[in-house]
Amino acid sequence: MIYQEYEQESHLLVQKALKTMLARIPKQYDDEYLEYQKNLKLKYLLQINLIAQAAYAFYSIADWYVIAALLHKDLKCKAPLIEPNLRRNLGKWS
Repeated sequence: MIYQEYEQESHLLVQKALKTMLARIPKQYDDEYLEYQKNLKLKYLLQINLIAQAAYAFYSIADWYVIAALLHKDLKCKAPLIEPNLRRNLGKWS
């Protein structure tokens, strides 16, 4: 009889603990919990760091090749227009 009451009380306590969002960590497990949290956050921060470095590398490559190619194409198209205009306006800017 006592065992059933104890089991029922324990069951209710476990249900109550699972319903609450905050769980209390016993003092004896504080160090282990903090170590676990540190390792968990460190892995997360390393993943974020790697993603940020990959994004920066991708942006740098895009900046180096794509934008340079666009500017080169743009100047190539405008070059025939620039030279005659310079000849026409040669005396006006001095």
